[in-house]
Amino acid sequence: PGRGGAQPHGGERSGKAALLEGSAGGAWLGLEDFRFFAAEGGDGGAQLSVNKSMRRQKSAAFGAESLQLLELSPLDLDLPVDDALDTVVCLRPGHWYVNVVMPGGAETRAIQVDPLWRGEVCLSFLMQKFRRSEKTDVCALFFTRASGDTPPPGGQNTAGGCWLSENRCLADYPSVRAVCKEEAGTLFFCTPRVSVTVALPSGVSATLANLDRTVTVDFLLDVLEDKYGISKAGNGLRLGGKDGEEGWLDLADTLECIPEDRFLQFAMKPVRVRVRRPEAEEPEEVEVDICLPPRDLFGDHTYEVRVLVRGEEVPVDPTRGLRAQLTAAERAASDVAELEFVLKEVGECDQGGKDGVCEYGMWPEAVDEVGLNITFSETTPGLVESATYNKIIQILTSKRAIEHDFQTIFLFTYKYFTSAEELLLRLRERFRVPDSVEPDKARFIETRVVVFFKHWIAQEDFPEAVKEKMAEFIREDIASNDNLYAMAQNLLRALENPKKNVKVDRHFGNAPKAKIPKVMSEQLTMFDVHPVELARQSTLHLFDLYKELDRTEFFHQNWSSKSGQERAPNLMKVIGYFNYIASLISGAILSHKRVRERAKMYSRFVSMAQHLRELNNYHILVAVISGLNHSSISRLKWTKQRLPKSTIQLLAELEALMSMESSYKNYRAALEVSDLPAIPYIGVYLSDLTFIEDGNQDIVGEDRVNFAKYHYLYNVLRSFERYQEVEYMLEPVPLVANFLGSYEGFDFSGDALFKISLEREPRGACRADII
Repeated sequence: PGRGGAQPHGGERSGKAALLEGSAGGAWLGLEDFRFFAAEGGDGGAQLSVNKSMRRQKSAAFGAESLQLLELSPLDLDLPVDDALDTVVCLRPGHWYVNVVMPGGAETRAIQVDPLWRGEVCLSFLMQKFRRSEKTDVCALFFTRASGDTPPPGGQNTAGGCWLSENRCLADYPSVRAVCKEEAGTLFFCTPRVSVTVALPSGVSATLANLDRTVTVDFLLDVLEDKYGISKAGNGLRLGGKDGEEGWLDLADTLECIPEDRFLQFAMKPVRVRVRRPEAEEPEEVEVDICLPPRDLFGDHTYEVRVLVRGEEVPVDPTRGLRAQLTAAERAASDVAELEFVLKEVGECDQGGKDGVCEYGMWPEAVDEVGLNITFSETTPGLVESATYNKIIQILTSKRAIEHDFQTIFLFTYKYFTSAEELLLRLRERFRVPDSVEPDKARFIETRVVVFFKHWIAQEDFPEAVKEKMAEFIREDIASNDNLYAMAQNLLRALENPKKNVKVDRHFGNAPKAKIPKVMSEQLTMFDVHPVELARQSTLHLFDLYKELDRTEFFHQNWSSKSGQERAPNLMKVIGYFNYIASLISGAILSHKRVRERAKMYSRFVSMAQHLRELNNYHILVAVISGLNHSSISRLKWTKQRLPKSTIQLLAELEALMSMESSYKNYRAALEVSDLPAIPYIGVYLSDLTFIEDGNQDIVGEDRVNFAKYHYLYNVLRSFERYQEVEYMLEPVPLVANFLGSYEGFDFSGDALFKISLEREPRGACRADII
């Protein structure tokens, strides 16, 4: 009943059923499928018991404007609700009234709407009533209490209003119910509105809906910063997600400049700087990736690099990423007149002399000077928050090394702010205790250096060049001490036969029986592969990539820089596989011309997502959800209308599990109790690391290493190695693995997907137009 809907033909009501939906279409539902609520009961209403009489619940259920009962037989209020409704043909709320503000500001008051209309039905009704010709998927409705609360251009909800979804009824919104129950609310008819899909550094795609075409790129960056906590300083948006092929958008560009597919990538912008080379008379202007260490910015030459920001020199470590060493204000200096590099050729004597030993000032040993060379936590006694590099070496070679996991955290994160070569040189200088130090203390320090060296060697494998320098130090310094000769021999053996990085291949349980397709490989389609096998084979492939990840690949936001393939190759493969699966999901759905087949494929992928959840493969689970929420799929309203209720509910539960709300609160809780094997969602690691990177400097004071930052990094990254140890006990199915890895649908780029989406369901098309 009501506008946009019709009573089913031959709809004789049988048993305990009632017609609930009054918008486009309708369905006879069993009483057990829903619950009855009174309008006066708060946001969701007070739930009525079906076992008590309506007379006993009259004060809650039948207030003056609560429910409207249509086409009733005589109703006995003393009967239980369950029995009384045998005489009810239809149960529905009464009509509401809204004021409508059209584009241009013209306001029409007291328009009658049905609370059970979905957003798209309400929009179609208003377009017909006011004779508007805009396409419905470039229009949107914004509801608010008063006409003074205008719609925000960024598409976000506000304290006073909310955007209406095309698939939700008006009565589903608590704020709408609360207003319309007492007075007429206001509906803003907004046009044109657009949606934008942005690929974030974490690998996930974010969709910003209901945006005004006049919104600028600068405004979008502000929205992304507020919603996802990613700083816009030094970052930007570029078209198509391809490095440099389509160029960067200017901050003043509006959404009208974006192609129809509206796919963008959030990434770090190259910085254009002025470089003064020793062999050149005039400075040159070049673009550089400031994620790289200064020594790697300018080719194969060895330079001493001085960095000047707005004419003032900034002290930097040439071995660490430059971006991490600059403040937010310094990173924002992108004009050639503000950021300058002065290069100087470095000779042999500048690098430490013929023996390669630098004078780092380890001696005389410095005492703790709080606020100068060390600081401590105010809440945890003895916890080091920052210290100079030399002071850190002192702590590592003392009894304090084991306090608060100091040594463990250092070995886990030291490559973030230094190199193995420099650490070795400082340890060697620390080992060479001056004669002025008391003999007992000297022996203690030498022994502690050797003990730390033993833990360091057990921690990792080293390049051959570093091994040679380590062996030289052991033979020339440690072995020359008679008291340490035996320990030196053990160190040499450990160095020559490393045990680190030997993956533990443990299996729990027996492999489930594989569901092998019964067709030949050249005839195989996505419909022939069981969703559980899609989940299993994608999990096996991803785990092969995941177990090769090294913690250093997460340092310095390597994944978002141009050098990501070189500095974080395995991490880029994991991110690439995520993007491949997400695009495959969208492409496989769009490959079908008939709406029925698209709906079936959509449902199979939701089933695949559920099996991924059961396998604790959260990374690919998010990829599947991203593929289903891609702008080319989310607009397919006729396809989604054919989805079973159980599929919609299951997808909603999985989306709630992996929701970004409260910093992935639900996902973090689920991962914490998940049994091994499991594959965590890498995007959460990347988001946490980005937050730590942007919020904490590497150096505090003049030269103190911000050790608190590396404590945070350790807490984030220490868990990912745990999930590398236990392999999945699943049977490989090469037929499915090969099919999944080389799916031949069509071009998976954002342009192609959106173009095909428009072909499948054109804008403004009615159901009769869709095959």
